[in-house]
Amino acid sequence: MKCFALALLVAVASAQQFASCDLIPQTGITTGGYGTVACIKGQIGSANANAFSCQAWFDGLASPVVAAHLHVGNSISAGGAPTFNFTTAVLWATTPGVIQDHWTSSSKAFLQQGAVTFDSQVTDCMAGNCYFNVHTIAHAGGEVACVLAATTNAVTHTSNFGPESAGTSATATGTLSYTTAFGVTTQQDAVFGYTATFSGLSSSLYQVHVHDSACTDNSCSGSPFIFVDFAGGDGITSGSITGVNIRTSAYHGLTTSGLSAAYSPGLWLNITGVNSASQWQSELNAGKTYFNLHTQNNHGGEIRAQLKSGVSALAPSALVLAVCAFFAFKQ
Repeated sequence: MKCFALALLVAVASAQQFASCDLIPQTGITTGGYGTVACIKGQIGSANANAFSCQAWFDGLASPVVAAHLHVGNSISAGGAPTFNFTTAVLWATTPGVIQDHWTSSSKAFLQQGAVTFDSQVTDCMAGNCYFNVHTIAHAGGEVACVLAATTNAVTHTSNFGPESAGTSATATGTLSYTTAFGVTTQQDAVFGYTATFSGLSSSLYQVHVHDSACTDNSCSGSPFIFVDFAGGDGITSGSITGVNIRTSAYHGLTTSGLSAAYSPGLWLNITGVNSASQWQSELNAGKTYFNLHTQNNHGGEIRAQLKSGVSALAPSALVLAVCAFFAFKQ
């Protein structure tokens, strides 16, 4: 019993966590801007390179966003050098809006500062030693910011990819590692992070979504409600994509109305049956949501992974095994 309890404790503690925080005005700024940001580690591209991915929502800013960075330091007034520069995935630079980006050690948007390497900065950000800063036209030095901190209530799962629908002959395979959390911060109703690793797609990725359906398997399909930015997936048929999506109460009313036919990656939309974080959690618990890889040859989806909830089934560490052996010997 002692061994089982210890193994379960380590399994839960070892689950992949988010680093997140709610944006507040920089010192001396009274414009009332606010927002939230979440980040997660993963892998990207055909070489499965280590990656860091973040998404941020914001509103109430004095003017449009001109830049956003992660900086070294455990205080928004630390004045630390910028390391991660948001450059490639600005969806809306106006206010309200959302920005997101993904980096690897070879990314031109990772700005190495002295001894601060990619891996060390990711570790620092996950440990609360970096801050996110949004720069606007009116406040070039930064208008809103916050210090990232690891979440404590996220749960990680794994699920295998299979054919998009029953009876199809898709031969691609893969594994989805995904992390969910609810009530992460005051403004984050829910957060969904993922790393999808796959091989053998018939053609390059076209779109990636999380769908809701009436089934707990691939016998039926459903409507997409999380539009995933598949960073690292352009033009590849084997490799990894990673990212994070935030559902925040400030944007819970978003719908597909007015969006382009391809939709905007990064959005978490309202659809029938998934109009709140609690409804999404209920559908997740029921096993009725799935992660779908759409390819150029199969716009309707080529492979999918059913999502689930519950305690992550992680292997016990060597330390746990050693302690278990000790208890067994004592008995």
